[in-house]
Order: sequence, then structure tokens, then C-alpha cells
Amino acid sequence: MTQNTAWKNVEKAIMNLTKLGRLELNMIASARGKWLEEAVRPSGYFRQKAERLKRTAIAIKKSGGIKELSKIDTLELRKLLLSWHGFGFETADSVLCYAFSRPIFVVDAYTKRLFDERKLPFKNYDDIQNAVHSALPASAGLYGDFHARIVKYFVSRREAVK
Repeated sequence: MTQNTAWKNVEKAIMNLTKLGRLELNMIASARGKWLEEAVRPSGYFRQKAERLKRTAIAIKKSGGIKELSKIDTLELRKLLLSWHGFGFETADSVLCYAFSRPIFVVDAYTKRLFDERKLPFKNYDDIQNAVHSALPASAGLYGDFHARIVKYFVSRREAVK
């Protein structure tokens, strides 16, 4: 739900699911009707996001659930996540870092912009990720904090312009 939207809108969608009592894997996987679309509407592209959320919930269930997924080696889990519909590198790495506490740095548009502005010689996803992995100790907490600081830096700059 975080793609192409402000975090406050993702929070609204999560609150909608919570208020409905449906922020649960089984309920999302078996969603029928339009309730899921309406719940995630604040995050934008609500039809596509509802469909992907449902597909992801189904894929998690088919894989044995979160507990079973957490037993899989990081690189194998990344491959599995990348095989799921709608998952690219950024989404897979976000899930690995933030949901599974794996030491994977998430490269997003803000990270790429930072590297460009600083004229760092890394251009693609893998180059940037490898540069961060080489520069910092392998730690999901550290990588997540660094990524959050980059996002905060650019969001605060945007807010200052308003």
C-alpha cells in the first residue's frame, strides 16, 4: 500500500482495516466484494492495491504462513518474494528488512535521489544497495534507520518548500 502515496494515507488504510476488524491474513486472503478496495482507498490505486494485498495474503498462506517464511534463508526468501505478483526489489527488500528483520538495505526513489545529488558513482539498485552494505555493518535496524533518515530528509525538504 505504500507505493505512490504519502505514509499518512497508508495509515488511514490500515486504520480502516483495523476498524473493520479485518487486518488479518485470513480475512484479506478470503476477501469478497468491495470491502477491501474501500478500506484501502485512501492509499490510492485502491483496486490494484486491494488485489495485490489479497494475492500477497494468499501467497503467504500457501507458503505456510509468516512463521514458516521466517525460517527461510534471506536470499531464498528474497527470491520467493520476487516471484510473487507485484513484488519488485524495493517491495521484497522492504518486507525482508522491516517485517523479517533481515539485514537488507531498501533502495527507493529517495535513496537514488540522495546518491544522485551527492554525485556518488552508483546508479542502479544493486550498486546503491551494495555500497550501503559495504559501508555499514549488516543490521536490519541500522539499515532501516538509515533509510528512514533519508526519507525524513527529503520529506522535510519538501515540507519546507510549501
